[in-house]
Amino acid sequence: MAWNCIGAAGKPFGRTLTDYLKVYRTDIVILLETRCSGVKARNVIRNQGFNYYHIKEAVGFSGGIWIMWNDVDINISVLVSKAQHVHLGIKRGIQEEWLLTAVYASPQEGRRRELWHDLRNLQRNIRQGWLVIGDFNEIADPSEKKGGGRVDIGACRRFRNWIDDCSLLDLGAVGNRFTWRGPKWENLDRVFKRLDRAMSNVTWRTRFPEARVEVLARINSDNHPLYVTMLPCIQKIQNKPFRYEAMWELHPEFNDFVRGHWKNSINLNQSLNQFTKEIIKWNRETFGHIGKKKRIMMRRIEGIQRASNYGNNPFLEELEINLRNELEDILDKEEIMWMQKARDQWVIEGDRNTKYYHARTIIHDNEGPPFLYDVRPYPSLDENIKKNLRNMPTEREIKKVLFNIGSMKAPSPDGFPARFFKQHWEMVEESLISIVRQKWADPSLMSDINFTFITLIPKVKFSDFITQFRPISLCNVSYKCIAKIIVERLKPAMLNRIAPFQSSFVPGRKIHDNILIAKELAHSMKKIKGRKGVMAIKFDLEKAYDRLRWDFLKKCLLDFNLGEQFVHLVMACVAFVQYNVLWNGGKLRTSIQPEG
Repeated sequence: MAWNCIGAAGKPFGRTLTDYLKVYRTDIVILLETRCSGVKARNVIRNQGFNYYHIKEAVGFSGGIWIMWNDVDINISVLVSKAQHVHLGIKRGIQEEWLLTAVYASPQEGRRRELWHDLRNLQRNIRQGWLVIGDFNEIADPSEKKGGGRVDIGACRRFRNWIDDCSLLDLGAVGNRFTWRGPKWENLDRVFKRLDRAMSNVTWRTRFPEARVEVLARINSDNHPLYVTMLPCIQKIQNKPFRYEAMWELHPEFNDFVRGHWKNSINLNQSLNQFTKEIIKWNRETFGHIGKKKRIMMRRIEGIQRASNYGNNPFLEELEINLRNELEDILDKEEIMWMQKARDQWVIEGDRNTKYYHARTIIHDNEGPPFLYDVRPYPSLDENIKKNLRNMPTEREIKKVLFNIGSMKAPSPDGFPARFFKQHWEMVEESLISIVRQKWADPSLMSDINFTFITLIPKVKFSDFITQFRPISLCNVSYKCIAKIIVERLKPAMLNRIAPFQSSFVPGRKIHDNILIAKELAHSMKKIKGRKGVMAIKFDLEKAYDRLRWDFLKKCLLDFNLGEQFVHLVMACVAFVQYNVLWNGGKLRTSIQPEG
């Protein structure tokens, strides 16, 4: 835990810290701006029950950094101790050492630059995992400040540049967005900033991938404490969906495995289900756990380098070269794995912290009156366009839409991204083309592939309310192919069927056009003279594109003269869906049927 306590000697703060330690049982406590030193500082630390500590003395009534711990298994070595930072080596038992830097940046910008310079020099020689935590007295983005005067954009840019120079990653935080409450100046709102943060290098982050930073309640201080858990107690994912791993493709036997176990004699869904069982078994028995393999390889290399005759034994030198090559192969696979996890992580991160859903939300469930529909004649549709809407998709058309889908887009319910179909097109071509044509010919069978996951992802960096999340649907690749073919064929038919007033979601039109029209309207109204007044009304249709009745949609499509067969196909895509919700990374057992 790291906390800018703004004075550690007071009794109210002592009681608060004692309560925190009872609840969180933290191994290492970092107190910043303690404003206390000497015998008094040691007495305060002993009263809190700590047996081991390091004190960077305060200068008068400013500054001061304390590091305190009790666990005898934790070996902490002080590497650098300065007024604005204390640099430590942390080692527990036989585990590998990692580095911790406690930071209290001076409120004076000139002195802060000295700190940035010192830490930049430290970073050049760091090879282990490195965690940097504390009060940086600086913000990296204008969104990290609320109230007060104008944000210094230049200072934000310089701080971000320093973070990039040190190759640090902001670990983010769960809880309050702002960590410091400032004064309330005359005629201005009270100022809040995110001055406290935890950052790490890539090595530390990969070693502790589940580490989490929590912003605790602010009591008896202007700053919130930061609580870092290396291995948080995360609820085990129940009913976790299968996920195809792109790193499997680097295994020399993978293509032969796919060729030997893919069945074109059955439909695509059955082929994928059967192949999933086989590849899970292959991953367990042949591919293996990439993390365990990496650790074993590192230990073997370390053992060779510790050998007494290392450097004089040709066999050991050749063995080390071979092991290094194997390690490089493992690291390549691990890099792809983390890249894919970075794409999938928001599916879990978006809903893991259930406190977001405890926010008060009012949902109005009201079917409302029957819709009003203004029947208007539409221009006749070109016969070539109508014929194209009815035609069966060609092999070339299906392949084109497939290869236009992002290879590692959001994970689908069956677990296979578009990348799998692209990489093994020659083997899966027959099954994919067959199922697309089957559903196109008989839309009533669409429900066989129309399974969809729903999950929430945050709209902003620090999400506190349910309204700051948006739902997305994760669909199977076969369904995406059909939907994209429908969209491509519909485009020519829509050109003369959408009013010119609709400026968004139409190719060639921009929503910004409405801004220009509104400005011109306001300008014209301002110039109008006379006794008769004018008025402009702005309508805000909330969720205008998220709420749609199926009977209204079907009526519109039929009036567009698109043909009953094509309309039936579109309605099968949107109405015959079975939804499952992803919660904490797992699939809920209850499915949802849409109502239109």
